[in-house]
Amino acid sequence: MVNPILLIISLVLTSLLILFVKRGSKYIALAACGFNIIISFQILRRVLKWPILVNLGGWKVPFCISLFASPLSTGLVLLISSIGFLAIIFSFSYIEKQQNRYYTVLLLLLAASTGVVLTADIFNMFVFFEILCISSYVLVAYHRQSDSFEAAFKYLVQGSIGSAFILIAIGIIYGMFGTLNLAQIAQEIVFPLKFPLKVALALFIAGFGVEAAIFPLHSWLPDAHPAAPSPVSALLSGVAIKVGLYAVIRIVFTIFGYKGIFLPLLFLAALTFIIGEVSAFRQDNLKRMLAYSSIGQIGLITMAISFGTVYSVTAGFLQVFNHTLSKSLLFLAAGVFFYQRNTLDIVKLKAVAYDNVFVSSAFVIGCLSLIGLPPFFGFLSKLAVIMSFFRYGGMAAYIIIISVIIITAIEAGYFFKVLGVIYQKEESFPKAQRSIKPLFVIPVVVLALSIIVFGLFPQGVQRIAYSAAAGLIDKTGYIKSIFS
Repeated sequence: MVNPILLIISLVLTSLLILFVKRGSKYIALAACGFNIIISFQILRRVLKWPILVNLGGWKVPFCISLFASPLSTGLVLLISSIGFLAIIFSFSYIEKQQNRYYTVLLLLLAASTGVVLTADIFNMFVFFEILCISSYVLVAYHRQSDSFEAAFKYLVQGSIGSAFILIAIGIIYGMFGTLNLAQIAQEIVFPLKFPLKVALALFIAGFGVEAAIFPLHSWLPDAHPAAPSPVSALLSGVAIKVGLYAVIRIVFTIFGYKGIFLPLLFLAALTFIIGEVSAFRQDNLKRMLAYSSIGQIGLITMAISFGTVYSVTAGFLQVFNHTLSKSLLFLAAGVFFYQRNTLDIVKLKAVAYDNVFVSSAFVIGCLSLIGLPPFFGFLSKLAVIMSFFRYGGMAAYIIIISVIIITAIEAGYFFKVLGVIYQKEESFPKAQRSIKPLFVIPVVVLALSIIVFGLFPQGVQRIAYSAAAGLIDKTGYIKSIFS
């Protein structure tokens, strides 16, 4: 049996190694991510049958540090490693200065993200989450320009407030139960919840909700994306906000299993979805538009998960997969457009699609998949979300379905607006200032092909998503797996 701790140790040790090498840091970082892809795939095949629990230090639960590999956590680790791998390939030609520092921090971000989703201990979840946040702040400020420093500072302030909320919530939980193990806390909580526990739950959602960019805690994201390098934007949207969302749902479902929070969470998710998509429609900067689109997509995902049924949670996880592939693709493609024209102003990107047919075609695929058109994976994921609402039934569910359809039309509006601009042929418009490097094209094309292939053959992803949803909802099963 492969030990899941390898997934964390490999990235941490490699990040430290990079600090002491003079050359080849990018190849070392790529090898570490490739290793994690192989290991996480092997573990995923195992945990689809039965989860893996690893107790560190020779102690037993709840006195040890535990790692719990389930279909949900391992599936996310595979996504994290894959997007990290492609982002590093893109960075080969995109990142030219301070490569050792860049790849060190990037690997720490990936290691921390992996730690958050694997740990079964609430304090270690917080520690890994802090490393993730700090790494993100540093990467947003990578360009060392006024706008990047300003965006990183805003992110830091909001993230620090969120971290303080989480730490206070952990203090409340530890003071009441004397343990930080997720399963033991879940086992000892009784209903109806006492007031301090309701406060702790609200603080957890607010704290982790900052990183997940849930309204009204989302304002850092639209500033961070335009300032950050494009491979970092792909990681922020494809990895970081998903890890924040994972922490929220792990707390809500596993510790509390509290149905009373689903309606308020659904309300916040609906606001996040509407505000994100409507705000995206009004943007002139491509990466700001994509950032607001990510906020809207997180709202849609959270709405599906907030219904709390195995079908809606499965649909939410399918949408997580689609958004990770599609939005990572779009941010990398936006980086190529910026490299060509030295601008992110949508109006000034006229005819940029003709400079490289592969990148522009991939950009189209990413847009259409997020809108939810066949034969791309986004069609299946968005259809699954809507059908899960139908299955739930009731007036509220039908109102939400109508809202999703209307907002999807708005989403289609701003994506088709961008496509109309980049494919607008104007002879007088300036050509590309710099030629596209081959390593820009490879990750973008791989993501585009993945969207098509998984759209045509979705069975494997659907199986993983269903297993992940069933495991998340089954609080009793989680407790038994930890204490068995």
